[in-house]
Amino acid sequence: EDCRIESTVMSHLCEGLSTLSTLRVLNLRGNSLGTEGTKHLATVLRGSHDLTDLVLQGCGIESTAMTHLCEGLSTLSTLRVLNLSYNCLGTEGTRHLAT
Repeated sequence: EDCRIESTVMSHLCEGLSTLSTLRVLNLRGNSLGTEGTKHLATVLRGSHDLTDLVLQGCGIESTAMTHLCEGLSTLSTLRVLNLSYNCLGTEGTRHLAT
């Protein structure tokens, strides 16, 4: 939470996260992921079949990033908590989430 992780660092973090056999909770609240960081995260989400809680509050996620995020979220059948508050999802980003 609030670790000053930006999109450039996110690729390295995601490399490490992808090696975890079990990832249940991921809290990236307050980090500036943006579109590029969200792309990297989506790749990790596709392989995180045990993830139950994902907190992305205030991560600079906008509608363009939601396309990538939703691709990763679509594979998560165990997800119970998704916090996207304080992001500028807009109408288009919300539409991606709803479908």
